[in-house]
Amino acid sequence: MATVTLARLRELLARATGFFQEGTASGGGTTTVADSNPGSIDQYSARQLIGKWVHITGGSSGSAPDFQARRIQSISTITITVDTAFSAAVVSSDTYEILSHHPNSYRDALQEAIRTTYPDLYLPIIDQSLRIDNLLSNWHMETFTSSNVPDNWTEVGSPTTTEENTRVFQGTSSIKSVSGAINQGYLQNLFTSVEVRDAAGKSIRFWAHGWADGAVGMKVRLSFDGGTTFTDSVTHSGSSEWERLEVITTIPETATSVTAYLWNSTSGTPTVYWDDSHAAVGTLTRYTMPTTFTTWPSQVLQQRYLSEPDGLYVAVNGDNPAAPGHILRLYGQGRFTVPTDDASAIELDESRAELIIAKAAVVLFRRLATEDVVNRDMHIEDARTWSNRVNELVRQPGIRMRAIPAVKSHGAVRFTDDGTNKYLELVR
Repeated sequence: MATVTLARLRELLARATGFFQEGTASGGGTTTVADSNPGSIDQYSARQLIGKWVHITGGSSGSAPDFQARRIQSISTITITVDTAFSAAVVSSDTYEILSHHPNSYRDALQEAIRTTYPDLYLPIIDQSLRIDNLLSNWHMETFTSSNVPDNWTEVGSPTTTEENTRVFQGTSSIKSVSGAINQGYLQNLFTSVEVRDAAGKSIRFWAHGWADGAVGMKVRLSFDGGTTFTDSVTHSGSSEWERLEVITTIPETATSVTAYLWNSTSGTPTVYWDDSHAAVGTLTRYTMPTTFTTWPSQVLQQRYLSEPDGLYVAVNGDNPAAPGHILRLYGQGRFTVPTDDASAIELDESRAELIIAKAAVVLFRRLATEDVVNRDMHIEDARTWSNRVNELVRQPGIRMRAIPAVKSHGAVRFTDDGTNKYLELVR
């Protein structure tokens, strides 16, 4: 996905609305910036630069005044003198830029433009985080927040666990696991998803996809007494292929818990991979919508074949009702990530960033009109000019993004909102 950083957006906005010059200092001090490179400071007269802002964008030492801005007080050939001292001396190789306005003014205007550009520009969302009837959290092994062990899963024994991004069954991540002893693996307790007393006597189906290149005893298993006795699947054949390992059984009346296991089993150091798991007891009708969606999804599709998570997806509707265990694919529109520092970016290419720049210019000049009363009329006229430019760009082919076409569900899917969360409901 194409992206553009806040630093680049500031440059584009500064060039479009006034003045921009960047360079690398050859020396300086706490109140000076010197640049002896030809065509930098020396190409401008004092009249052109006095009153503008010099912004230090990167330092060559830990004490450099990174990202501080000061107003230019005077110019002497290749040296800028500022009105207020930096917190540390500017030294050779520090980078800087010269702007008409304080960099915070550009940042605030750009952030406001990014927040308000929806729906003319939006972030296309394709989400596959929901699986029909699934009770497992992080079933797809996509979230590794603070360690090599995927979120919501707990190691059994001490396998060597890492996040794998090359050998995966679906998505971008899987578990790579090396066992050093027998009876090691991973578990997830379903006590937060299943009320054991109500589930007793019901059927439970649990499976996961595993990869192994030898007969290593890899399997999935269920326990209903906290890990003393187990119901196991068949073991992986060692085919060097992904295989779905599955357990279907009845939750006993004596159950005190429901725990799902990914079991490496064999001692020694076999390397195995786990991905794409599922556990279900009955049917689920309501699913919390991913927070990335600003509005309801335009399309709700489900995978046609369990063995092909990246294969064909078809609309959920009366002719194609929700299928247990199948992944939902949601298409929708979201808002861009609002960058907070120079290195962070929005998910947009520069050709469409022109609309962001135009909207930011409107915000910039409207704010200047309230801050700079002497030049108020000029700023208002500039804001009006840029507002007209926004309207031109919105009508220009290839700039404004077309809405994602909707696919009708014919009553098989509906959406609800309780004021805190948004929900997708499957009518079953």
